[in-house]
Amino acid sequence: MTVSIVSFTEEDIQTFKQSPETYQTFRKDIELELQSAHAVTLRGSEAQATALADFTEKMKTRLARKPLMIDQLMPSFPPVCRRLTPGPGYLEALVQPNVDVISTPIREIVEDGIITADGTRRQVDAIACATGFDTSFHGRYPIYGEDGVTLAERWKYVPETYLSVAVDGFPNFFTYLGPNSGLGTGNLLILIERMADYFTDCAAKIQRDNIAAMSVNSNSVRRFVEHCDKYFERTVFTMNCRSWYKGGTEDGRVSALWPGMVASDFGFSVS
Repeated sequence: MTVSIVSFTEEDIQTFKQSPETYQTFRKDIELELQSAHAVTLRGSEAQATALADFTEKMKTRLARKPLMIDQLMPSFPPVCRRLTPGPGYLEALVQPNVDVISTPIREIVEDGIITADGTRRQVDAIACATGFDTSFHGRYPIYGEDGVTLAERWKYVPETYLSVAVDGFPNFFTYLGPNSGLGTGNLLILIERMADYFTDCAAKIQRDNIAAMSVNSNSVRRFVEHCDKYFERTVFTMNCRSWYKGGTEDGRVSALWPGMVASDFGFSVS
C-alpha cells in the first residue's frame, strides 16, 4: 500500500479560493478515488483478486533478503479482512542483518531475558508487550434506558442499533460512530456529517411538535441488524481472521463496520 503526500503551491491555493468549481472538482476526484476502492471488500470480486496478488507480490519483494520469513509473515486471509496497517518501512526493517523474527511462543520470562517454548534462552535488554486493546470497554458512566436497563446490558451480546445512531428502549439518545458505523473503505467524515443531520432533524421535530421523548422502533433495529449480517456474508470481513471489526474474534459478528459504501447509502454523488 502506497501513502502519498500532496503539497499545494500558493498558486494552487489561490486557484481554489478564486474558483469554487475547480475546488469542487478536486474534492469530487478525491471522493471518487476513495469510493472506487469499495469493491476490494467483496468476496470473489476482481478488485479483491487484484489486491491479493498485488499485496502478495509486494510482501515477497520486500522480504526477498530473508525468503524464509515469507511463509512466517504472509497472511492466511485476504486483504481488508483486517484493517490495513501499512507501517511504512516495517517489512524493510525486519530483513535487516541485526533483526531476527522469532515466532516461537514465549514460555517464561527470566531475569536476563526470555525462554521460548523450544527451550532456547535468549538474553534481552528490554521486553515490549503488544497485547492489543480491550474491546469490552463500556465507558466511564452508565447510560440508562427504559426500565433501568443500561446500554452496556443492552449491548452485552449483540451491539444493536438503527443505522448506528439510535437504540430502541433509549429515548432521546443518539450516538456518533456507534456499532456498525465504521468504514472498511471511503470517507468517514461524510458518515459523521449525515449522522449530525439526522440528530438535528430529530431535535428540530421534538422542539417543533413539543414531543417529550423519541425512540426508534425495535423492529427497525432488528431489520438493520439483519441487513448488516446478510450484507457482510458477501464480504471479506467475515472470513477467518481475528479482527476488532468482530470484537477481537475470528468468526464473530461484524459489529464495527457500516454495511456498504458511503456514496450509495447516503445519496452522495461523485459524478
